[in-house]
Amino acid sequence: MVKFISEWKIEDKLFALTLDNASNNGAMVKLMKTHLINKKMLFCGGRLFRQRCAAHVINLICQAGLDYLSPMISKIRETVKYIRSSLARKEKFEEIVSQLGITCEKNPSLDVCTRWNSTYIMLAKAKEFRLVFDSLSIQDPNYTFKPSFEEWENADVICKLLKVFYEATNVI
Repeated sequence: MVKFISEWKIEDKLFALTLDNASNNGAMVKLMKTHLINKKMLFCGGRLFRQRCAAHVINLICQAGLDYLSPMISKIRETVKYIRSSLARKEKFEEIVSQLGITCEKNPSLDVCTRWNSTYIMLAKAKEFRLVFDSLSIQDPNYTFKPSFEEWENADVICKLLKVFYEATNVI
């Protein structure tokens, strides 16, 4: 990178780099920062040179919060998988939705567990179907993943928090 910024004649135009927390980025920044400080090309002695990627920091915060709630999230994830695993279950789910008069344009979606934002979307959508899951647990003895009252309350709280991060990430 030092070679490239020299070749491209941008050494004196760099103010800061925004990177995630990968260890190889740290090593690269250290070398580049030393090079630029030695040439007196960094503002404030390089104290502002490396900026953490805001989206990456948000990701780390959200992943930590979701890890804490993993059992509840697993129940909702397994519920979505259960409903989607057979046509009969999908039909039963849609029948209960109709019986309860719930009007949602989409059924709950399955998340990608390594992407917190998709987990947020799954939780937010699943909350709309809470009564359906409760009814399904009564009507289908094979459905054993129903979140408890407390778990739904936790889902509500975490969704409110994640919504802020979700919107911030979309802005970034």
